[in-house]
Amino acid sequence: MSLDLLRCVAQVDTEFRNDYISELDLTNLSVTFHHLNPATGYVLPHTPDFPAGAQDGNLIQTQGSITIPTQESGHLTSLVFPSEAPEGKYTCDVTFDFDADQDGTPETYTYTDLEVQDNRAVRITSLSRNQSLHILIRISRGQTVSFNFSLEDWVSLTETVLFE
Repeated sequence: MSLDLLRCVAQVDTEFRNDYISELDLTNLSVTFHHLNPATGYVLPHTPDFPAGAQDGNLIQTQGSITIPTQESGHLTSLVFPSEAPEGKYTCDVTFDFDADQDGTPETYTYTDLEVQDNRAVRITSLSRNQSLHILIRISRGQTVSFNFSLEDWVSLTETVLFE
């Protein structure tokens, strides 16, 4: 028997893609999505009890460090509540340290107030349950960093449950 279940939360996946010439060692990694969650979850009781991993208000994804081999990706994934963007837009900040010139001293790369837009430069203004917001951060040669946002249905999972 197959059962399709709708999740009451959405997913945010931040992918760091290494298109650089060598392995990437990123430190002090932080991605903040502003106003991504409503003040309270409207599909759940208005209590402080949120699903594990879901955040209230701004979504802050952090990781001390991440090493990404050439032509591979590292991911930060979180759960959020469905919401509409206040004032019609979501924004995010991305910060990480990286020793691009390999002199032993990492430089800080900070990108602030990035507007969350799809590949047609149209604002993503809401996030519904059972959707996935994907941000691709591509680090390439010449210290080029590019950002791509996309919104899609959260892929289904197949799990086997045995009943006795």
